[in-house]
Amino acid sequence: MRWLALAVFAWLAILVGRGQAVFFDEPVREAVHRHASPLWTTILRAFTFIGEPGVFWPAVVIIVALGWRNHRASAIRLGVVMAGAAVLEIGIKLAFHRARPEAFFGASPKSYSFPSGHALYAACLYGALASLAAASIAKRFIWLVAMWTAAGLMIVLIGFSRIYLGVHYPSDVLAGWSIGWFWMRSVLVFKA
Repeated sequence: MRWLALAVFAWLAILVGRGQAVFFDEPVREAVHRHASPLWTTILRAFTFIGEPGVFWPAVVIIVALGWRNHRASAIRLGVVMAGAAVLEIGIKLAFHRARPEAFFGASPKSYSFPSGHALYAACLYGALASLAAASIAKRFIWLVAMWTAAGLMIVLIGFSRIYLGVHYPSDVLAGWSIGWFWMRSVLVFKA
């Protein structure tokens, strides 16, 4: 599955690099924007807020600190996943220099667009938390389903919020999810 995620990212990177992602990006942006409403805007702004660096990074530090004493190996692995996610986001954005789309609500952020950092970090954090927790509750199927459902919803809603608000192209979000998933699974494949 992680290799499929890398293949998806590579395909998106080629499309974006050639300026050919517009065939996908614009129709999806228009379709999403057609369904905008004040209620959805409020809800999805909240999910974007959860993915903001000022909220996200303190949460990561707290989670790692809480796990340090009793779950040191997992805390280290989560720290490596998130540190690598930061390097990936910055490096890829600098490599592509993709301008942001015009935001639907408010101003666009000043950083580059490809990939979506919110989507990348959400895939890494919630995917890693679910993966690491799954090892300790492997025999409780209902808890596994609940945990993976919650993680999946957070990943999808944070990424989708960026498309809905118009601050990212859909290809940015898909790229963030795919490279984030690839990186997270690659780190967690190695046992501490």
